[in-house]
Amino acid sequence: MNASMEEPTTQLAGLITQGKLSLDALHRMTGIDSERLTSVLKQDPHPAGMRAGAPTLAEDENMRLSVLAGHLAHGFDIPDDDRIRAIAESLITEGGLTVENIALLAGVDADVVRAVSTDPGSVSPHQKYTFAVRGSYLVNAVNRARPRQTGSPL
Repeated sequence: MNASMEEPTTQLAGLITQGKLSLDALHRMTGIDSERLTSVLKQDPHPAGMRAGAPTLAEDENMRLSVLAGHLAHGFDIPDDDRIRAIAESLITEGGLTVENIALLAGVDADVVRAVSTDPGSVSPHQKYTFAVRGSYLVNAVNRARPRQTGSPL
């Protein structure tokens, strides 16, 4: 089976086996009880029949594990220039910030924000690094300000 088609629990179990993630870290990230996580991660994702007493996750827990598995298993396949462009685009389109807002908040030149939005390859590594660190901080700040139940995260 192709890695991108693996069940999220299989992907997460693989990340734990590879030492890229620990059960404790997964528990802390998700808030899901470690015992339930252990049991769910050991389950066959395609059982022949229903098993009595098998722990189940709530729909939101399944969704969060699926999203996390995708991010951790495949998110680093995205080129850095695409990722930095997405930071700028997310702040503008989802966060409602202007290029000037971002520049002033992040302490970078507005031309840098415009450049990472359109042609990250034209930006120096130092400017990319500065924008990436500060832009990521802004994305986190905006996400933390959003209501937990509604609104899509950046």
